[in-house]
Amino acid sequence: MPKSLLVTFHASHNHGSALQAFATQKLLEQEGYPSTILNFQMPSQKKYYSLYGGRKGMKIRQLAMIPIHFQRKSRQQKFIDFQNNYFNMTKEYHSYDELRAADFSQYNVLVSGADQIWSNTIPEFVNSDVDFKGIYFGDFVSDIKKIAFASSTGEADIDYLKSQLTNLKQYQHIAVREERGRKLLNQLLDYKCDVVLDPTLLLTRKEYNKWFDLENALVKEEYIFLYTLQGVKSGRRWKILLQNLYEKTGLRIIVVSPFFPIYGKNITNINEAGPIEFLNLIYNAKIVLTDSFHGTAYSVNFRKNFFVYQADSSHDPRKKNLLNSFGLSNRIINKQESGLILNADNIDYSNNNKLIEAEIETSRNILKRYLKDISNE
Repeated sequence: MPKSLLVTFHASHNHGSALQAFATQKLLEQEGYPSTILNFQMPSQKKYYSLYGGRKGMKIRQLAMIPIHFQRKSRQQKFIDFQNNYFNMTKEYHSYDELRAADFSQYNVLVSGADQIWSNTIPEFVNSDVDFKGIYFGDFVSDIKKIAFASSTGEADIDYLKSQLTNLKQYQHIAVREERGRKLLNQLLDYKCDVVLDPTLLLTRKEYNKWFDLENALVKEEYIFLYTLQGVKSGRRWKILLQNLYEKTGLRIIVVSPFFPIYGKNITNINEAGPIEFLNLIYNAKIVLTDSFHGTAYSVNFRKNFFVYQADSSHDPRKKNLLNSFGLSNRIINKQESGLILNADNIDYSNNNKLIEAEIETSRNILKRYLKDISNE
């Protein structure tokens, strides 16, 4: 049976990163290419996701985190447990020397998969003393076929991608997650790249429930769920919105905010939430509010009534592109105001299911085609 080596961000203590790695591994397995995740962990990544001191200029956040130290420690352990229980991984590597000395001859294909692995602006890369970006372009091994599936270029520009051109030319096929990335890569390569959905969307609600028992709700009463990756200033605006929503709906307010807790009357923070708890809270919510890409993706996948906050000044196209493709761009709000939520109609997915299912089928067929081509070469 063919085997794939998956190179992605799997060890970030970030709900979306962990779950996209899980989803990509499941998809490859379903297509007859069981994968092993390259367990490469940058020292800067470990520092960034450490409990304290991992981020520059965040002293206010660090002080705010002290009262929830044990909850955050529990959260950290849940991510480690998720990796150990749900990932098939190589041994742990930390350097180019270790990777280049390793034997990867058992693998038929290297898959650069999902997340912002081709962005040069993420904190792990920016704060690293060693330039490890090439690893996610597969530069540590040359005698293997390579494909990219749902790799995101993030906010990378053409000059950065041009600097990786030698690595990019080693790929037999490339599918990225956003149209912007495809346009940039198409300027550099002799063949045309594809755009696919994030792998988390290519597994079904029924499958997630089977694997993680999501119908066994963590919160038993009806609630509004906020998942935010923003900081102090945005947290204050969310607090006002949440308290207004509680006053007007009476619904319980549940929050997962990894980078800054949102304290307030009638607001419950679940600071210890790992990947499975994150899924459970979205799955069972009455309304989901988020500013996160994967919060958006899972809201769609689980067919929730949701709203996505994105400031007009944002240069991140990921959420807008995703919702545009599903005919759900009207779920984006640019102000944290309760009226935008309370006065909006609930989503009638019967009007959007055909678009969603068509996009899923297209993305899965692209992966099938890539793997078939690899097998036939």
